[in-house]
Amino acid sequence: TGHCVFCDLGVVGRGFRSNSAQYLIALMKDLQSHYGVTDFLFYDDLFVGSRPRLKEICETIIREKLPFTWSACARVDFMHTEMLALMKQSGCWMIEYGIEAGCQRIIDSMRKNITKEKIRETITATAKAGIVTKGNFIFGNPGETHDSIMETIDFAFSLPLAYAQHTFLQPLPGSELYETAGKFGAF
Repeated sequence: TGHCVFCDLGVVGRGFRSNSAQYLIALMKDLQSHYGVTDFLFYDDLFVGSRPRLKEICETIIREKLPFTWSACARVDFMHTEMLALMKQSGCWMIEYGIEAGCQRIIDSMRKNITKEKIRETITATAKAGIVTKGNFIFGNPGETHDSIMETIDFAFSLPLAYAQHTFLQPLPGSELYETAGKFGAF
């Protein structure tokens, strides 16, 4: 998983756990048959993290002609851009990416381990695949200035994003930032 300074790792830690593709498809079918649900949001940063699992989910939806549409959250560094066409074919209509900042200095200080170039490459590939793109950004990171905020805003406008969400940093208990926030001012 990632090593971002703002993530709460107190409960789940840094390990990666997921339900199997078969379990997930069975759950989706159950929700459809009992409640009529046909559109799903996978609000999991690492939903696309396992290429074999993601491929199995997509191929099962296609093979069984399941009437599902779905969207997911993803990290740009975990997105397998070669999977985008299959995701689209299986009903994926939107991917929400945690971009966080458009200033490389701030991205690095968050320990996102991504570059602006990688962000642009992934967002562009997603949009070209016909999947709606949403970018999440965080303002108020330690070391942030008016100029770095404006750089983030300009970067967001330069990307083929359908939606951009800007929030303020919240040092969550269990995150590294929660322990160090006092070094940067009143907390």
